Amino acid sequence: MTGAHHSTSTPSRFVSPQRQVGKVALLGVPSDRPSDVIDRLRTNLLPPDGGRSAIERSNQPGRPTGVICSLATGRHCELLAESAPTLAAYAQRHGWSLVLSSERLGDRPASWTKITLVQELLSHYEFVFWVDADALIVDLDRDILAEINDDADIWFARHPQDRNPEATVLNAGIFLARSSPFTRDLLAAMWASEQFIDHNWWENAALLHLLGYSLEPQFAKLHESIWDARVGQLDLAWNSVPGYCESPNPAINHHARSDHDDFGLRLDAMASDRLNTIARFPASFESLRSPSSAGVDGRPLRNHDFDGLELGDDPPASELLEVIDRLDGDNEALRLRLMQVYDQLEVAVNETVATERRAEDIEAELASSHANGQRHETEVVRLRAELALLKNTKLFRIARPLRKQYGKFLRRRRG
Repeated sequence: MTGAHHSTSTPSRFVSPQRQVGKVALLGVPSDRPSDVIDRLRTNLLPPDGGRSAIERSNQPGRPTGVICSLATGRHCELLAESAPTLAAYAQRHGWSLVLSSERLGDRPASWTKITLVQELLSHYEFVFWVDADALIVDLDRDILAEINDDADIWFARHPQDRNPEATVLNAGIFLARSSPFTRDLLAAMWASEQFIDHNWWENAALLHLLGYSLEPQFAKLHESIWDARVGQLDLAWNSVPGYCESPNPAINHHARSDHDDFGLRLDAMASDRLNTIARFPASFESLRSPSSAGVDGRPLRNHDFDGLELGDDPPASELLEVIDRLDGDNEALRLRLMQVYDQLEVAVNETVATERRAEDIEAELASSHANGQRHETEVVRLRAELALLKNTKLFRIARPLRKQYGKFLRRRRG
């Protein structure tokens, strides 16, 4: 395959103030022990409960914008702690941004949340590289964008089932998605396949069903699908499952064996992979020691601490003036931060209104298609899928209270 990766449009840079909890402060404290460096990195990379952590990098000239993302909730955050350093090292090496989440949307199993997260990120990046929390990048040299071309918009690896090479299925644990109408429509159709919400393969079952595959062994291709044309295949190296369907030269080890029920064993295997990867690429992990060397602004978004001067019982005027100057500087910083919050809230409200209007337009189109019988059945399915995805977004659900709070902010701002 060639290394071409063109896009019809360049999405805007990712700024999602209501969802991005904070930038990652990587490794600001020097350490002589690599284990201390990596342990600190693992802690700093993990998202807060129910939120996100993110590292955003400027686009490299001549290279499309891309983001690596993953998600974990509950105990699976322990798995993400093992994989996160490898994702960060790969992102830095190849110029990707990184988003890690512990969010849950609605009552669906957590695995479904990847669809809404990827959909959101596709609005801001040309490529989104999804990696399950139980998968680690073990080869930092290999460039996934060099292994695709323009004949597809979303790529998956295939896994043989029950060790049968004739019964292979696409696996959605790792995939690469290009920002395109096709990709967004496919993900929306997966989300709308509600009959698979509690299937043991979750969104992966929805994907296979849409592509015309049976969900029973031998997982045969039952019919051609309208989605076939733009779905590509990744080399097994990008989704190698140790002890089950392994690549001789894996780029990603995915610890997702169905018979791997011992969580501790799974965690130990991931830790071993992480340590082996660090030993193989020590310079890549050492460079994550500090935000500046990683090319990341590691300053926290919020800092409410004030470490002012200690004053005696009768401080001289010079000390008092120094404290006043310091307080004035802190007040100015807080004022500027408050202005940023106002601006961010305005963006959130505008996105909410746009989401509501698009949902209204879709409902009107559906009503018209039913009344006139003019719209093709597949288009109706696509519209329903898009509407279902829109109505599940946080922006759609919080429209009224957000507008109310925004009104209060505006009144205070004018006052």
